[in-house]
Amino acid sequence: MRKAVLAGVALLCVLAVAACGDDNSSSSTSTAATSTPVAATGPAINALAGPAEVNCSTDEATVPLTWATSNATAVEFSVDGQPVPAGAGYPTTGTGNVAVPCDNGTHEVTLTATGDGSISESVTVGTVQKEKPVTRPIIRTMSAPGAVTCTKGDTAEVKLTWTTENATSVEITVDDQPLPADAGQPVNGSGNVPVPCDGKVHSIGLIAYGQGTSAASYVVKVQTDTAAPTTPSITAFSVPAEVTCTAGQTTEVAAEWTTANAQGVSFEVDGQPLSAAAGFPASGSGNVPVPCDNREHTITISTSGGGTTVSRTLTVDMVAKTAPVLRPAISVFTMPVRVPCTVNPRPVVAKYRTSNANYIAFQLDGVAIPKLGTLPLNGAAKLPIPCDGTQHKITLVAEGQGNSIATITRPITALPQGTVTAEETTTAP
Repeated sequence: MRKAVLAGVALLCVLAVAACGDDNSSSSTSTAATSTPVAATGPAINALAGPAEVNCSTDEATVPLTWATSNATAVEFSVDGQPVPAGAGYPTTGTGNVAVPCDNGTHEVTLTATGDGSISESVTVGTVQKEKPVTRPIIRTMSAPGAVTCTKGDTAEVKLTWTTENATSVEITVDDQPLPADAGQPVNGSGNVPVPCDGKVHSIGLIAYGQGTSAASYVVKVQTDTAAPTTPSITAFSVPAEVTCTAGQTTEVAAEWTTANAQGVSFEVDGQPLSAAAGFPASGSGNVPVPCDNREHTITISTSGGGTTVSRTLTVDMVAKTAPVLRPAISVFTMPVRVPCTVNPRPVVAKYRTSNANYIAFQLDGVAIPKLGTLPLNGAAKLPIPCDGTQHKITLVAEGQGNSIATITRPITALPQGTVTAEETTTAP
């Protein structure tokens, strides 16, 4: 279809009309004048070609086009009356692609050439939508024990392991009954599947779901073997009759035990159960915490199985010993003997090292120096020394357990400037 804005050329015709007279008058002849047409300068579409139909599988179909124009300064395309974005940048003559909706319908693609005027031409293209391929899920591996031993009437926990491919979710079934939806199984993983313990064979199924309605499934069989309940027993249990310990502290008492038909054991001290986090084995050894208070304490071991609980109790005497008093000691105490007065009071750094100390303090001439804060047990302290030319005594006090202390005293003199030019230092022995 062509729609042209054409420039018309006017053709002027001059006709000679004969004048009429009397019988004696003569006739005259007229001639016609013609003009030369002006050449057209408007744009023209010389060719526009594209396929009548395209196949597509996404939301848009790509239509390849070929076109040729003359006297055009620019071209643009539109699809069903909607302009293609100007950024496409089509040449005035050439080839290119135009996107149309992929919807099993027909669409009108229009080329418009502009210059000294404009002209448009359209082609119609149909879209054939192909089905998107469906990637089906696959169960790569699935394993579970062939048989489990359990107590009749209970539920056996069967460990199931699986891997899948292209799956978006999985579902586990027992005898064709799905597990609760809140099980929330991963597409690859493992977990315990509850199976009735009734001596029968049960089917554990895995269903892997993929795109759309695609799914894959696999089933394994598990035999539940019921075992008659067996009464547990404690065949051996020993703890020391007496333990020497530090008064006021909790002491670990070594215990050894052996059981039969037991899954594990628990302990009590003076009737108070220990934390379940202790995790004692059914047979073995371990430490039981007992208070050290010069008293006898009971240690009870218990184990259960088949609805039966058995226990044994032993006594341990916790004998407290007097803890030795660790006296504090000062191994290093360094500070200047004489310093020049630069400010008053003159700050002087004292360095020290102690052992078995709980608290550090300094004294000036037997009086505690205030505002030093909490001093480290080993380190340095900045002390204020009166700038009066008088010898003063600095005492380092290290306090330990009880009322035990250790002290070292050092002399120091702050002299007027010019009397001494550098600090003179002494150290502790």
